[in-house]
Order: sequence, then structure tokens, then C-alpha cells
Amino acid sequence: MAEAMMPAAPPIVTKPVPWHWWVTFDLFFATMGGGLFSVATILHLVGHPEEQAVARIAFLITFPIMAVDLVCLVFDLGDPWRFMNMMRVFKPGSPMSVGVWTISIFSVLAFCAFVIVGLGLPIVLLSIVGIAGLPFALMVGIYKGVLFSTTAQPGWRTMRWLGAFFSISAGLLGVAVALVIAAMSGLPAAATTLRQSLLIMIVLYFGTVLLLERDADEWTRVARRHSRFSVWLAALGGIVIPLLVITFSTGRLEEDCAAVLLIVGAIAIRHVLVFIPHRATAEN
Repeated sequence: MAEAMMPAAPPIVTKPVPWHWWVTFDLFFATMGGGLFSVATILHLVGHPEEQAVARIAFLITFPIMAVDLVCLVFDLGDPWRFMNMMRVFKPGSPMSVGVWTISIFSVLAFCAFVIVGLGLPIVLLSIVGIAGLPFALMVGIYKGVLFSTTAQPGWRTMRWLGAFFSISAGLLGVAVALVIAAMSGLPAAATTLRQSLLIMIVLYFGTVLLLERDADEWTRVARRHSRFSVWLAALGGIVIPLLVITFSTGRLEEDCAAVLLIVGAIAIRHVLVFIPHRATAEN
């Protein structure tokens, strides 16, 4: 009976992985690139002419985004040669190996789409590349969440919905950037469709945040206490304010501001997630 009343031993805190701001931006650019490519492919295949015009611009933007992400990924690994070594073999059982190969293949396909649109090549080629790249774009959006949740790091190991969170976040960022493209290009019909889609994505995004909160352990709560500004920025700037702005939007300026807030909020919440193990180790 006495043993049953004794408090449970605190979980073992493993040594945190040496991931910091480079990983934060890696997560951000990878999910944005994957989400934007996915949205562009859908708009290109089933959209009306205005939406297809948005898709072509989105394809042009996706490759530079992924190029920046690859730079962040190389710096993530500490030694640029480690990235090349990981490309020498493919290990299906290693989330890191699968992720590096997925991002690399997707970046090549994003470059192909960039060239096709930039050179004005036959549109059927863009359809082929879009369809081929869509599965890789979706994998890029989700795999980092799966990678994090399969580690022994405090906070991450209990986040069963982290893959779903990054997947929804990728779609959210993709639609947000596409809406900015439509608004700045003077394409009102496309902007209307994307505005409605963005409202749905924000609601889904909020739902996955709630699921992450349900899975939060004591180390996640510690990290939040040490990152209050980022937490509030992610909640207000990344969800509440954009939702209100998009709902009552009357023009391009409001939509652009909402998209910028979503982007800033996305960076903030990734900052909190990446630093959870570091905060936990410091507290311990």
C-alpha cells in the first residue's frame, strides 16, 4: 500500500539532439514547400483558368523555397558531407534516411516544374511532374512529425499527432501563400476559393493543436513556460487573429496580413517544438 502511494519516478531525460534554429527553419520551409506544391498541383489539375494561373506562379516559388530548405538541412547535420553520405545509401527502416531521400527527390521534381513553367514548355509536362511530385510533397509535409514522435526525446515521444499536425500545417501554409499570390495578381475568383479553403485549414490546424495539447507531458509544459512569447505568438498570430481577419476580410491588404501572421505563427510554434528537449534538460 505504501509503495502504491509513492510518487512515480520522473521520466528519464535523454541528451537533447543538437538541433536549434536551423531545424526550426528547416521544418518551416519543408512544410511550406510541400504544401505549396500540393496546392499548386490540385489547382493546376482541377482549377479554373484563374486558379491555374496561381498554380503556375506557385510552381515557380516552390523550388526556391526547397533550395533554402536544403541549405537549412545541410546545416542541420553539422557537416555538409554528412548529407552526401546519407545520399549514398537508402535505409527504409530509418526515418532520417527516408526523409533525406524524400526531400531530395521532391526538390528535383520541384526544379522540373520550375523549369517547365519558366521556359513555357508544354502544359502536359507540368501535369505529369505535378502528379509525380504530389506523393513526395505530402511525405515532405508529414515525415518530420513522424521523425520527432519516434524519438526518445521528452515531449516529442508523447506527441502521437505530430505527423498530422505538420501535414495540416503544410496545407495551411500552401493555401496561405497561394492566397497571397491570387490577391497580388488581381485574381478575385481564385482568391475567393482560396480564402474559403484557408478558413477550413485554420480550423483543422486548430484541431491538431488541441490534439497535441492533449498529448502534452510535463516536459512540454516546462518548455511552454520558458517560451511564453513564442506560445502566444503561435496561438494569437498563427490561429486566432488570421481566422478573424480572413473571416471579415474586405480586400487584399487584410489577406496579405493574415498570411504573414500565419507564417510568423508557424515559425513560432516550430521554435517551441524544437526546443522542448533542451528546456526539459535544463529544467532537470
